Amino acid sequence: MKRWLFPIVLWLGSTLACSLSPATESTLPNDPRPVLRADQPAVVLLAPQAGSRFVEGAPVILLAEARDLESGVVRIEVYDHFDQLIDTVEAEEADGVPRLSGQATWQAVQAQQHFLKVRAFRADGTASNTAEVMVLVEAAPAGFEMPVLVATEPEPSPSPANDTATAPEATAAAPDEGATPDSSPEPTTTPGLAATVVDANVLNIRLGPSVNANIVQTAARGAQLTLVGRTADSQWYATPLQAGGFGWVFGQYLAFEGDPSTLPVASDQQ
Repeated sequence: MKRWLFPIVLWLGSTLACSLSPATESTLPNDPRPVLRADQPAVVLLAPQAGSRFVEGAPVILLAEARDLESGVVRIEVYDHFDQLIDTVEAEEADGVPRLSGQATWQAVQAQQHFLKVRAFRADGTASNTAEVMVLVEAAPAGFEMPVLVATEPEPSPSPANDTATAPEATAAAPDEGATPDSSPEPTTTPGLAATVVDANVLNIRLGPSVNANIVQTAARGAQLTLVGRTADSQWYATPLQAGGFGWVFGQYLAFEGDPSTLPVASDQQ
């Protein structure tokens, strides 16, 4: 019996490690990985990646997953650096489920190191060990305004009567009859390429086309982005932000709705 026990424990540990550790630019596995135990649930933080650097004020998506092969997991609690509860992920079944995952959003405040934490619970109150990840929040540059992603909207098909495209955010009012036409050129929108986040649980949007650039936004799996430019090597793509300028995403984790090579090569200068 003893000679069977050790291989079984190894198999359980390796199975959990593989299932909880998708390797992406934004969600590299955070160590140490949890080990399944009979006396308590196990939980891991899949995102953000340990050591990630965020601009102060940026929204940070925390993605957690818990498992329990005995009683089941009923909830996951997410805490900030000051042990304040950020959010709770609840299982639909009152007795718990073998696997529970969910996400919470934390606002990156106070320029310093922060340890973000999660715990999982059984119905009887038995808690997992605390899983935590360290991230660094850095002060925003002077005059910097926290950007917001521009929502992707399907462009309307031009009609025969009016083939002038208008921006989805606003529609221009019709001019008064008899008014003198304005000779200034009408504003135009930059053509973009739609893309979907597919191969990352959470994709970082950075200030520049580099993993060393600070993170200003994050996009969850399934999020729709509009791409307006690329780097010369077509590794990074620019997506517009409402505050002006654009953020950069790594193209490996996107599904493109069209040919990304048609996008212009963009500068990383905002």
